[in-house]
Amino acid sequence: MKRQLIIALTVVVFSYILIRSLHYSQFVYAQSSSVIKPTKLSIIYTSPQSENTGVALTPAAAAQKFQVAVWARNQGTASLPAYLTAGFTGIAVQYYILNEALSAPPTFTDVVPTASTPYCTSTEKNYQAYSSNIDSFKGDFCLIHDSIIGRLHNDAAKKFDHDLDPATPPIWADETWFVHRTDTGRRYISTGQIGKQFYANHNHPDWQAYFTARCLEQMHGSPRYPSFGMNGIYLDNLDLSWRRYTNMGSTPKEFAASSDFVQSEINFVSHLYSALHTNGNNFLLFANLTEGSDSGSDWDQFTSILDGGLQEDFLLNWGRGPYSSTIALNQFRQAEKWIGAGRHYMAVAPGNMWYSRTRFDREALYTLAGQLLVTDGTRTSFKYYNDYGDPAGSRTQYYEQFYDYPEYYYQLGLPLGPRYQYTTNPLVYKRDFACGQVSVDFTAITGTITQSTCQTSSFKQIILDYLKNSPASDLNHDGKVNIIDAFWL
Repeated sequence: MKRQLIIALTVVVFSYILIRSLHYSQFVYAQSSSVIKPTKLSIIYTSPQSENTGVALTPAAAAQKFQVAVWARNQGTASLPAYLTAGFTGIAVQYYILNEALSAPPTFTDVVPTASTPYCTSTEKNYQAYSSNIDSFKGDFCLIHDSIIGRLHNDAAKKFDHDLDPATPPIWADETWFVHRTDTGRRYISTGQIGKQFYANHNHPDWQAYFTARCLEQMHGSPRYPSFGMNGIYLDNLDLSWRRYTNMGSTPKEFAASSDFVQSEINFVSHLYSALHTNGNNFLLFANLTEGSDSGSDWDQFTSILDGGLQEDFLLNWGRGPYSSTIALNQFRQAEKWIGAGRHYMAVAPGNMWYSRTRFDREALYTLAGQLLVTDGTRTSFKYYNDYGDPAGSRTQYYEQFYDYPEYYYQLGLPLGPRYQYTTNPLVYKRDFACGQVSVDFTAITGTITQSTCQTSSFKQIILDYLKNSPASDLNHDGKVNIIDAFWL
């Protein structure tokens, strides 16, 4: 009777393991039978050129190598149509600067206009802003300026169609569209090349409508902005604090605290995200999230209102060398939460050839391996660029240079689990993939990416893998993990 009971229990237990193992085997088979390249490469701001020749990659080469692209309209119209013809099937989002959103003719100053301020001249109306400014069409800024003056004169002829909707009446803009210093002057920067770049008040509902309408115009296409294949919007400098807005020696007049400023950014992005995803629209919204604290949670408040986020200083401190392991691990935690929520994570790492080519290449593999520690194999992309110059001085960002490393194309398959700490001193993290392994050494600042034979899915291996991934492994306590443990569940 005892023998029959043992046999019966064995059959039940083994059947249970078999069912669970077959379920697990679907995961293993998926890993090995459809091997993927988990590194997705991104184009940031300028179309890629060979680092050796300075010649632009052909559309066919770019379409094959890159899966994500961020361009302003002038760059996008010059590249994307040819890329699409050559087979590009990735994400392409259109760049807009968010903080210095409004571009005015060079004759403008930071002085708040009064009733004695003149309307725009014909020359000023012919001013051409950057295509990365939302008021990039000739005369757009003057429509805003003239309507502000028109309001002061009760001049209805200076009202304008701020939301590009014929069903709503035209309006006057007013000075509250702008951010001001505490001395009342408008907050702006001068590019040294073209006009004044004014900071906009993103909490203003009419400004939100203005910005959103022009994003939708670009996505759908119009007589002045024909569509050319973009499938989303990218916001540069979505600030997570008011630090950038206070670096002229005064706080912005419109906000009592940094938290108030951040809430205005959330309100603005929420409005834009909703418009891009409703009323038959299905456009992506990406952003470069800046001026945060690398706490590991800075991005959390934007998880539900962005489709993608860019970390422009991934693991490296803007050409000054690597961040501490504390900051690096916080960036990892943020990335993992972001990706886990179904959002795309763009890891962009600024190396610096000024030090040496050897160090530059070493940090390329360090950051690439770091990106692989957090990727899910689909919702991440990577860019390594040369932020060249003396770390103690000014540097030039060479986004267009493409440094082509063989590790980009390793067929590692999907990750088999999360990253794990391998050693403490040196501090090393590893991650296992279906067809390889990735290791990052935070002490030596190195990354190792190794291809290997893809995991098999034999019945024995499935059971062993199952046991190794169970809370208890050596179930019969004989010091070994083997198939015998299956009968001790």
